[in-house]
Amino acid sequence: MRFLWRLLAVLLTSLALGGILTAAERTDTLSLAGDLILSLLLGLGAAAAWRRARIPVQRQGDDDGRPWRR
Repeated sequence: MRFLWRLLAVLLTSLALGGILTAAERTDTLSLAGDLILSLLLGLGAAAAWRRARIPVQRQGDDDGRPWRR
């Protein structure tokens, strides 16, 4: 599952960077604002995906949280 979160994070990061590079080439103010807003949203999604990919996987061992098995 971590692999999928990392893959999503890389995809969103690359899309956000591409949006910023596209915004740097624009001269129209409305297109520039749209590109920057979309890049901001993609960047926030990428940050959330990177944060989710860093969460350690909890292994189920002998103690599975059931009180009658303690």
